[in-house]
Amino acid sequence: MKKTGLLFLAMSAMLIVFSSCSKDGFEIEGTWNIDKVETYMGGELIETDENEGTVTFNSDGTGSSTDDGETDEFNWTLIDDTLTLVFDDETTILNLTTKTEDKMVGEFEQTWEGVTFKVVISMTKL
Repeated sequence: MKKTGLLFLAMSAMLIVFSSCSKDGFEIEGTWNIDKVETYMGGELIETDENEGTVTFNSDGTGSSTDDGETDEFNWTLIDDTLTLVFDDETTILNLTTKTEDKMVGEFEQTWEGVTFKVVISMTKL
């Protein structure tokens, strides 16, 4: 009976430890510098902006982005390689192509006035 109780306790502890970790080891929580934002049209790079502020992901699914002294708040979810950001009335879905301990790259498409743009955002964890 003692062995069964110890085994149950050990299994429970392992379950708690592993369930609190990301499946792929990627931890998004924290503050990230937006190093570069590249905009493509028809596969051609048309604009590059650098050092576009910071974005902070809180563990409770909320976050904030700061650029030029202005802060916007959002909610976020991360499922596999899909990062969904929900601002007041706008949802942006980033397909993450790079997820490492200190680097994240995501891309999304946006249509404006009938023209579709691809946007690639590169971030480094602070």
